Amino acid sequence: MNFLCFGRPMTDIFFSHPDFDFLPFEWKANSVEHVDEEKMASILETLKDEAENFSLWDCACSGGNSLNTAFALTHYGHKAFFYGSAGDDAFGDFVDEKRRERGIFGRINRLSGKKSGVFLVLQKNDETMVFASPGAARDFVFSDFTRDFPEKWDCAMVEGTLLFRPEEFFNIDDFVFANKEFLAIDGTSPWFSKILGENFHRIKSQKIVFLNEWEWKSFTENVGRSLKELTAEDETIFVKKMGENGAAVYQGSRTFTSRGRKIPVANDVGAGDFFQGAFLHHYLTEGDIEAALNFSVEETASFLEKRLNHG
Repeated sequence: MNFLCFGRPMTDIFFSHPDFDFLPFEWKANSVEHVDEEKMASILETLKDEAENFSLWDCACSGGNSLNTAFALTHYGHKAFFYGSAGDDAFGDFVDEKRRERGIFGRINRLSGKKSGVFLVLQKNDETMVFASPGAARDFVFSDFTRDFPEKWDCAMVEGTLLFRPEEFFNIDDFVFANKEFLAIDGTSPWFSKILGENFHRIKSQKIVFLNEWEWKSFTENVGRSLKELTAEDETIFVKKMGENGAAVYQGSRTFTSRGRKIPVANDVGAGDFFQGAFLHHYLTEGDIEAALNFSVEETASFLEKRLNHG
């Protein structure tokens, strides 16, 4: 099957240290801070100068919700096309090289004079603090890529960060709807899930919506209709990701749940995106929601076990 994936390519950096007092900010446990490119560069420079054992490229991997999902889809033998934007710096080189290494087709549009997106996860004991700087990744323009699309495809995957910007999203929706294919949506964050809820009635395509627990709360508080009404209207499939507690799927009057397994891995970044790829693979291949749910929960646990065993 062919999948089109639209999103924000990022370089994910994970680093664990017993004490981050040398960094120029107050530690806020289990928080996500959105910072500009200059502050991100300052934090990384301080880590290189002050932290023992910090090696930037040893701690880095390519990321971004939709790109991670594309990686998972290629793992299951599908052909994935990724479209997004990055800067003309070393991080852009890195994420584009990893895309090619993983066999992802499509194109990352390199923007001159721009910094690429970075997602930094710092861990201190059992606490984490995350810094996100999307940089050029937020400068996605759908029309930049239409000439690159394959002739035939089966599902389009789009991050919530790209929804409901002037003209851009509705070009994507019109394109998907016209081709009568699935539109898979990643909630991306509680803020974008709120916007998704407020505008959900405007999307025409047949939808598979992935939301984690925080995104789920934000979406349902702002959508203005009950879940039963939403799923009955156009048979939208809602997938609620609950980490080690598993996942649930809602469609029409049907509800399916699958319990997860706790894997004691320090870095679980990207696990939810792998889950999405596994679910899309199984559901669009076999057509069985409950089987797809159980498969993707177990496959995600195996994905984390491999990371635990091999780093």
